[in-house]
Amino acid sequence: MGSLRTWGIGGFLGYIGYFKNIILGNYKTYATHSKNAVLIETDQQKYIVTPDDPAEFIDTLNHEK
Repeated sequence: MGSLRTWGIGGFLGYIGYFKNIILGNYKTYATHSKNAVLIETDQQKYIVTPDDPAEFIDTLNHEK
C-alpha cells in the first residue's frame, strides 16, 4: 500500500520487482496476491512474499536458523 514500483511488473499474475515506500524504504517483492504478505529482512535487503500459509512459512524459516 502506497508503494512505488521502481522496476518490475505488477498486475494480473502478481507483483515482482523492486518497490519502495516511506515505511519500508526499498524492498523486493515476489507476490501473487496482496493478502498474506510476509516481510523478510536481511542485513542487505527487504523482501515481501505471499505464501499460502504465512504462519507455517514463518515457522519453517525460524526452524532453519
